[in-house]
Amino acid sequence: MKKSTIRAINASIKHWEKDILKPLQDGHKVVGGFFLKQWDNGDRVHCYDIDCPLCRLFGPDCPQCPLKSCGRGSVYEKFTINPNVRTAKAVIRKLKSLLPKEQT
Repeated sequence: MKKSTIRAINASIKHWEKDILKPLQDGHKVVGGFFLKQWDNGDRVHCYDIDCPLCRLFGPDCPQCPLKSCGRGSVYEKFTINPNVRTAKAVIRKLKSLLPKEQT
């Protein structure tokens, strides 16, 4: 796996832990629909492709992304349908599973 991909996965993990999981654990709620998720304080939830280091690295070339899919049945889709601590942790677990064993 390329170093740039490993860096993007690690950046994605840090992003999800800090910007998604931590607010949920602090009691914040996600409001809004699929295309406009906000925190209960009105701030945008940073859970879209423009926020994703992997999406920024691979662009629209999803088949080259180690995550392979953020679509139907993916942990990301499950988070977008039901944003909570459990589904955020599932995204983080999936991202961590992508790292080469020597990186974990």
